[in-house]
Amino acid sequence: MNAINSTFIFNNRENLLKKLKIRLSNSDIRGALSDIREYIQNFPTEKDILLSLYATMLNDIGSTSAAKSIAKLYAEVNDKTCKFAKNYFNLEPVVNTSWMLGRIGEMADQTASIHHLSTLKHIKKKPILPILQTNTLSNSAFLPYLEDVFHVLKGGEEALYYSQYANISSFNTTFIKYSNDVYGHYSDAAPGVHKILTDQNLPHFAFTLKEVTRVRALEYLKQCGLKAEDNFVTLHLRESGFVDGERHNWRNVNLQDHIEAIEYLTKQGIKVIRIGHNKMTKAPEISGLIDLVNFARPPEVDIFLSASCLFYYGNPSGPCSLAYQFGRPMLYVSVFPYTHVRANSLNQIVPLREVSSSKILSLKELLERDISNIFSPIPYRRKGIEICKISSHENTNAVKQMLKNIKSLNKRLPTDKLAGTGLPNNIWITEESQQLI
Repeated sequence: MNAINSTFIFNNRENLLKKLKIRLSNSDIRGALSDIREYIQNFPTEKDILLSLYATMLNDIGSTSAAKSIAKLYAEVNDKTCKFAKNYFNLEPVVNTSWMLGRIGEMADQTASIHHLSTLKHIKKKPILPILQTNTLSNSAFLPYLEDVFHVLKGGEEALYYSQYANISSFNTTFIKYSNDVYGHYSDAAPGVHKILTDQNLPHFAFTLKEVTRVRALEYLKQCGLKAEDNFVTLHLRESGFVDGERHNWRNVNLQDHIEAIEYLTKQGIKVIRIGHNKMTKAPEISGLIDLVNFARPPEVDIFLSASCLFYYGNPSGPCSLAYQFGRPMLYVSVFPYTHVRANSLNQIVPLREVSSSKILSLKELLERDISNIFSPIPYRRKGIEICKISSHENTNAVKQMLKNIKSLNKRLPTDKLAGTGLPNNIWITEESQQLI
């Protein structure tokens, strides 16, 4: 038998990339997906090329369906290679997505997704998670919660030993297949995962606050004016300064547009605790508002505030995943793209306008145009679509609606008002956002 040329796979990869460049320049997305599937079928160990292709479809091309197809393909082929490693090399699954440890939202959601797989009995053993340096964790106080879900190896020879097998017996936490209809990144799959879990009478959240987290957080927060018995809302509105770049520009929110809503909450006797990074805009002095963004604080504080609040008030950004996965209801404002909505939340969806006609696009139209899950401004600008501003008045109305409906948000809607939008009937949206249906 003739030996395979040492450059055989590399040459095939280069040929694929050339073909894809031509396909995509001609807007032949279907042909591109066919080429990708054929390549991965022939070379399953080349699956990591799918990660960059997924990002390209999402952030540059702007095709929700193509990105989802690639995510599903990755999840399926990764499952096959992982089983092959177990059957032929007797290797246990090793997490190969340790990059998620550096971002609190990814760490919370991806850890929760594995917890859900275990709860649903899709996996039987904890995947191995080598952490070569614990200072890579975006929040070191989250380590005990990681240990509940993963077989964590911290530093030392054993962690180093297993890390070298992460690409051979890879367990990917980023793209998960929960069912034939629910798969992909957790930000896309969350409503469907919630529905799967609740249909089986299982908790939709993954974590329960640990006493060590509560005690250490309250020791600090008492100095800031928050008592254990206080009613409080945790606030986080995304600003630049942490994860930036052109594709994230439409994700940021102006604090000033929420001051009226914050004042409304404090006048109801509800304290508002603001979290975030020290590059954020300084909040004005408001009685009942505790602004922590410019203060160094123990890592347990943000976990406690996200896990113990009356509700979480914020837009899609890392800390919201903490609140969601600890089972707290959320006032999820400025949700963009709209398919990133969450259950157990009141979702305020950002409108998008077609520049040529000045028409606000409905959710159904965004779905039909295959851009329901695109957050990068690049494809929208190419398609002549701009993002709209949400007023202070609408934000205040959203807070009022949240206080009214807070105990109902984990229930199904009485009728399927969201038919044709791609969203299940466990999603609640604000009165203003209902106009987008």
